[in-house]
Amino acid sequence: MKKLNFVAAAVLAASSFSASALTTPWGQHDAIEFGTGSAVGANSIISDFFTFTLAAPVNTVAVAVTNDTAPPTTFANLINASLTLWDVTNNVVVGTVNFDSTAVTKDFGSLAAGSYKYAVSAQVAANAIGGSYLVTSSVTPVPEPSTYALLLAGLGAIGFVARRRKSA
Repeated sequence: MKKLNFVAAAVLAASSFSASALTTPWGQHDAIEFGTGSAVGANSIISDFFTFTLAAPVNTVAVAVTNDTAPPTTFANLINASLTLWDVTNNVVVGTVNFDSTAVTKDFGSLAAGSYKYAVSAQVAANAIGGSYLVTSSVTPVPEPSTYALLLAGLGAIGFVARRRKSA
């Protein structure tokens, strides 16, 4: 009976490492955010989410990479890794990028104010012990149309002054 209890405990412990399903609330997206996740056990699945909100329109860029190691002693190797940006407010996919041991950068372009989430999915390779990933997300403000109008007015004024000086 003790042997059966030990086996049951071992199975439960192993199954707790077999998958990752994490939701990390970033709150209001800062200029840069970092997210990580991992799974232990061959064929384990990662299905993580990073939620955030935007108070104003921004340009968004994400970088994703795994910690794959080279065979034949593959310790860490994620396969089928992808990062998807969801517009939660409108329930649409903004874009998806697949990533691996080489860092991949994805420019998601301009995003309106609202709620969003990154969905990261991957699987630990059959010949690996585990794997992990790192996601970096950065946002920069989108200039308002009035900013462009002021820029054009300023350039026009400089051109007008330069022309008057040249003709004088």
